[in-house]
Amino acid sequence: MAERELNVLIVEDSESDAQLVIKALKPGFSPLHFQRVETANEMMLALSQSKWDVILADYNLPGFSGQRALEIVQEHGIDIPFIMVSGHIGEESAIALMRAGVNNYVMKDNLNKLVPVIHKELNEARIRRERKAALHALQESEARFRQIFEANMIGIAFANTDCEIKCANDAFLNMLGYSKTDFENGEIDWKQLSPEHLQMERLNLLEQLQHSSRPISVEWQYVHRTGTLVDVQLYAALVHGSTDEIIVCATDLTERKEKEAAKLANSRKNNFLVSMSHELRTPLHTIISASTMLAEQVFGGLTAKQAEYISMIHDGGQHLLTIINDILDISKIDAGKMSLHKEAVNIQEFVQEVSALVSPLIEKKQQILRIHLDKSLPEVVAMDKLRLKQVMTNLLSNANKYTPEAKTLQLQCRMDRHQCLIFDVIDEGPGISQEDIERIFHPFEQGSQRRVRRMTGSGLGLALVKRIIELHAGTLHIQSSVGKGSKFTVMIPLASKS
Repeated sequence: MAERELNVLIVEDSESDAQLVIKALKPGFSPLHFQRVETANEMMLALSQSKWDVILADYNLPGFSGQRALEIVQEHGIDIPFIMVSGHIGEESAIALMRAGVNNYVMKDNLNKLVPVIHKELNEARIRRERKAALHALQESEARFRQIFEANMIGIAFANTDCEIKCANDAFLNMLGYSKTDFENGEIDWKQLSPEHLQMERLNLLEQLQHSSRPISVEWQYVHRTGTLVDVQLYAALVHGSTDEIIVCATDLTERKEKEAAKLANSRKNNFLVSMSHELRTPLHTIISASTMLAEQVFGGLTAKQAEYISMIHDGGQHLLTIINDILDISKIDAGKMSLHKEAVNIQEFVQEVSALVSPLIEKKQQILRIHLDKSLPEVVAMDKLRLKQVMTNLLSNANKYTPEAKTLQLQCRMDRHQCLIFDVIDEGPGISQEDIERIFHPFEQGSQRRVRRMTGSGLGLALVKRIIELHAGTLHIQSSVGKGSKFTVMIPLASKS
C-alpha cells in the first residue's frame, strides 16, 4: 500500500499509549502530523485551528470520553473518519458507538490493524464526500431547471403517450385557462385537451416521435378551459432515454394569428379602396369636366340659380375627388407602394408656391399669413417636392379652417444642426386637447364634436400628412392646448444639395 500524508488528531490521556499509536502509523503514512489532546476544550481548540484527516480516540479518559469526543465532532459538522482505539471495550458498547457515528474501532493490543482500517475509512470518507458533492450538484441543477421551467414564458409540459400531463409550468397552464391549483387538484381532463378533429393527427405525431431523434415542430390547437381553440406552435420530443415520456414546448400563436388576420383584412381593404377609388374617379372627372364647361357657359348662358347649382356640383365633385385621392394615397402608403421622388428644390420658391395655393382660403377669411425663412436655410435641398407640398398645404388649410377670421397664421422654416428641415405652422384656433391629439391622426377622425361642429372635412388630411412625413423618416409634433391655438412642427431629415 502506497504511503500518503496523514494529519491525525489523537484523543488520549496516556502519552505512552499515544506513542504506541504513532509508532503503528509511521509505516503506513509519511509525512505523519499528529497532535494529542485529552480534554474537551483542547479538542475543540485543535478542531478550530487545523484540518484533520482522521480522529483516533480512546474510549475512557479521566473527565472526558470517546463518546463525548464524537459528539463534539458531530456538533462541528465535520465529516472525517472517527476511529475508537481502546484497551477494552465490550461488544454492546462497540455496537452502540457504531450506531452513534463511530466509523470503526481498533483494540490497543491489535494496533497492526490500525493502518489498513484508516486507509479503508479514508477511502470511504472520500466516497461520501464525492457522493455528497454529486448530490449537491444534482440538487443545484434541479433547482436551476425548476427555476427555468417555472419562470419560462414558453409553455412547457411533460406528458405520457396517452397525453396525460404529468408536470406543467404556469405559462402552459395559463395558456389554457388553468392554474397550478387546478392541476394539483386533478381538475383538468387532459384527454379533452386536443380537439376532436386533431385526434388522428395526434396519433400520427406520437408515431413520428417514436422514430425521431430530433424535436418535431408543428402548428397545433388546444382546447381552452372556456371551450375556445388556442393556436400554438408546438415543439415535441421524447425525453432522453424514455420511450413513453414526452416533453412539449408550446408558444401561443393567438396574437400572431390576430396580427396576420388584421394584416390580411387591411390588405383586402386597401385593395378594395384602390379598386373602388379608380372606379369612382372616372365618372367624377366627367362630372367635374361637364360642370366646368357649363359654368364657363360653353353651351349657352345660365341663370343665377343655375350657375349657383352648377358651382355646387363642381365644388362637391372636387371635394369628393380630393377625398378619393387621399384614400388612394393612404392605401398606397399602408401597402408600401408609395415611393419618394427627390429633386433639387429651391426652398424660397417652394414656400412661395405653398403660400400661393392657400392664399385664396386666407383672403376669404381676411387672415394674415406671416412667413419667416431662417438664415440657416440652404438655397436648395433635395426632397420630394410634390409630397411635401401636399403636407404643407394640408397643414395650412387646417390652420386656416380652425382659425377665426382676421387672425394671423405663421409659416416658419429653418434647418437644425442635424440637417433636418423644419417647418412650423402656427395658428390662433381653438386649440386641441391632449385626448384629441391622440385621435386626429387616425383616418376619418377630427377630434371632439365641439371643436369641429361647424367644420367640414373627411378626417383624412392629418392621417395622410403623418404617413407622408413618416415615409420621409420624419416626425410630426404638436404643441397645443384648448383656447391657445396650435403649433404643428414637421421635421424632415435630408442632406443639403448644392
